[in-house]
Amino acid sequence: TITKTFHETLKEYRSSIENNTPFENGNFNLYQMLLSKNISGHQEKDHIIISPDGLLHTLPFETLKKQDKYLIQDYAISYVFSNDQLKITKPKSKPLDYLGFGSNYSDSLKSNLHNNIETRDINLSNLLFANDEIKKSSSFWNGKVFFDSLATKKQFLENKASSKIAHLALHGIINDEYPDYSAILFDDREEDNLLHTYELYEQELDYDLVILSSCHSADGKLYKGEGVKSMARGFAFAGCPSIVSSMWTAYDEQTAEIVSSFNKYLSEGYSKAKALQQAKLDY
Repeated sequence: TITKTFHETLKEYRSSIENNTPFENGNFNLYQMLLSKNISGHQEKDHIIISPDGLLHTLPFETLKKQDKYLIQDYAISYVFSNDQLKITKPKSKPLDYLGFGSNYSDSLKSNLHNNIETRDINLSNLLFANDEIKKSSSFWNGKVFFDSLATKKQFLENKASSKIAHLALHGIINDEYPDYSAILFDDREEDNLLHTYELYEQELDYDLVILSSCHSADGKLYKGEGVKSMARGFAFAGCPSIVSSMWTAYDEQTAEIVSSFNKYLSEGYSKAKALQQAKLDY
């Protein structure tokens, strides 16, 4: 039974990870409660797939401690929104391996945000490492990149059938009250630059992998029986079987390093889960 105390402890633990503060309830062993019995007897396995429910959608299982080691040190961790994602499908042949979109945004970013009724109360800074992230990541692939004023929503939608991987090093905007209005912010020199979650429901995106280097792209409002309504879930609904996303703030420089390393390992033949595990451990 999920008790109120357990719920509160999960929230405290998540907050401690997100804010990099000590977890005070050290005697509350989440690994023992949630995973120990399931993992016992499967020591030969090195990949755990989590299908969370309720508040467990907000828990970064990689950070749980098994004795004196973090879970990610021994296992690659993946998450699924539904069991349909467990089906193994062969990626379709595409002209390109990789499609990258990155923008530092214009010097008028703040005023452009203020002039849009939907973003007028949002304060965002320029992404100084976004283009470097795309440049380095794309160097491992046969691909195509769109920087700054070319990194538009229009280009993304027009090229959606051309590549196996889509990589968006862009700002994410979370609408906690109306999660369908959460969005990826493409370059601000284009007027129509918000790709909302509700728009993804109307799309058929055929990417094998989408990398969302955006703040809170896996975060959103938690609905009972449905899980978290996030940008990542919108991409899954649009047909993307694999999404790399963030539960919280994705710091520009650090994200660039981890994601570039992830692309390197992926290009060398690692599975998506193993490539991401290794990139995180390297960092």
